[in-house]
Amino acid sequence: MARINLERLTFDPKYHAYWWDGKQYIPSVTQILDDSGHISKFSKSESHANRGTEIHEMVHLEIKRLMDGRSVRGQSKIRLNQLKSIYPIEFQQFTEFHTELDIEFMETEVMVHGSIGLLEYIPGPYIPDYAGTADIFGVFRKTGDLLAGDVKSGMSPPPHAKLQLAAYALARHPMDYASVKRGALTLHANKKKYKWKEYEKEEDFQEWIRQVKRYKRNNPQ
Repeated sequence: MARINLERLTFDPKYHAYWWDGKQYIPSVTQILDDSGHISKFSKSESHANRGTEIHEMVHLEIKRLMDGRSVRGQSKIRLNQLKSIYPIEFQQFTEFHTELDIEFMETEVMVHGSIGLLEYIPGPYIPDYAGTADIFGVFRKTGDLLAGDVKSGMSPPPHAKLQLAAYALARHPMDYASVKRGALTLHANKKKYKWKEYEKEEDFQEWIRQVKRYKRNNPQ
């Protein structure tokens, strides 16, 4: 799996903003979806966001540990153990998820950028239409299928997850995006088992493209 050249894409965590060449503002996937009303108020609530951030961090650190051959050390190891003690059920659910589905992780918390112009053969210099940070890219060992996954911390994945994953798959695999298995992984202590929901509709990509176009019309540079 080739690495993405992200030298031109930077992220400002203070303002949660992406920049191209340090001067061209690039809207995020969540910003485009939020602007169109796809993201609920609950998903943006502070308590939900804080819990979700910590579960994402725990999953990210565990994936790094698995990818690097148990090389997580120092503060990262301490932090991972701390989060595992806070969210033991969610951690167990995540372990069962990647074990049962036999997943090989390739990338985690990776910045991506995409352009719908690449699909529609619009000439001109490449400037991304959107950017984002994807939770999981990997492969199902049994089938060899590529995987784009997003971790959710609610009781069920929100409706906007299908468009979010379409955006990430399109950005990371623009030549064969339709063959990528897209799914939302839900982890929650009040559930007996993790939930893995796959999204297979081609229409999700077309809807995402419509949302990008709508955003660009309403927010001209």
